[in-house]
Amino acid sequence: MFVSPRGEQPTLASQWDGVFTAAQAERGRGAYQQTCAECHGVDLAGLPQIIQYPGQSPRTPALAGDVFAANWNGMSLAQIFERIRTSMPQQSPGVLRRQTVADILAYMFAQSGYPSGAAELPPTPDFLGDIKFLRAKP
Repeated sequence: MFVSPRGEQPTLASQWDGVFTAAQAERGRGAYQQTCAECHGVDLAGLPQIIQYPGQSPRTPALAGDVFAANWNGMSLAQIFERIRTSMPQQSPGVLRRQTVADILAYMFAQSGYPSGAAELPPTPDFLGDIKFLRAKP
């Protein structure tokens, strides 16, 4: 939480507060291209997929933009981080190092137009639990 120097109510941090660095997002670009782009697309918009069961989306999930923001609105960054860490890449879930997941998440945020900041997004879910993903800028 951030406490205002003027004594105002503490506010929750969000991805709008510059929680990653531009250098981290650049590292994440390479990791994304190696492990994610094949299924989610170079532009993070998702790709067409063969429907294997009723109700399945005709596209893989987008990892940036309005649909992504709507799906994760109000969740903690720890929840997004753990989802990526434990279930991706789909063909071999759980193989990504925590730092790689944090870097990929930073890249996803950069591609969505969220501001970078002075400190890297840490690869620790404990810290990330205090940061909310908010669809709209507070």
